[in-house]
Amino acid sequence: MLIKAVRHCLRLLPRFSAHGAAEGNRTDQLSAVRTSERKNSEPDGTAAANPVTDNENKTIEVWLSALALPMLILIGAQIDTTSKPSIGGGGYNLGPFLYSWLLVLVTVLWSFCTLAAALLYRDRDSSRQALILTAVGTTALAVVLLFYRDNLS
Repeated sequence: MLIKAVRHCLRLLPRFSAHGAAEGNRTDQLSAVRTSERKNSEPDGTAAANPVTDNENKTIEVWLSALALPMLILIGAQIDTTSKPSIGGGGYNLGPFLYSWLLVLVTVLWSFCTLAAALLYRDRDSSRQALILTAVGTTALAVVLLFYRDNLS
């Protein structure tokens, strides 16, 4: 199950070479770069936005939204709008305990996927971006542990 999750995470990050083209042989990369430069140049000689860079930015946005969306849902679920217990029955509420542990689990799993992607990429730029995402996940985990440490015990 963990291997399937890592493979799914790796499918989200495209593999780009240092020249910005998809991995392949060297002549294909250079011709793709030259073709994209020709297509992206404006008539006045200025270059338009690079679609490869735009694709990399979208990939980072997908990764960050894959972390932010579950975190926002789990944090929002912990906001106590009623005074009566919701999970666990009786006179106690297990909601904050369960939601806090789910929040920790989501951030750890997301960080592990980004670390695995960083280690498995052959391209240096993609690995660096995945390591930056791992640092973001680790920071998010530290913030979650700081704010929700009372709910975890």
